[in-house]
Amino acid sequence: MAQLENELEKQRKKQATEQRRNELMDIIIGYGVHTHNGRPLSNLTLIELENLRINIINDYFR
Repeated sequence: MAQLENELEKQRKKQATEQRRNELMDIIIGYGVHTHNGRPLSNLTLIELENLRINIINDYFR
């Protein structure tokens, strides 16, 4: 039973990560950015996407 709960928790975390990744990509694409340093957004890690979003917003308010 514990193994099943662990598997379900892993699946939930994976889905939450994928959802956040898609949200970030939508936000970033909304600002007209489709690549970062020549790499498509889909190739970036979640942390890279978060940092890119922060940089875009900071640039926007300058």
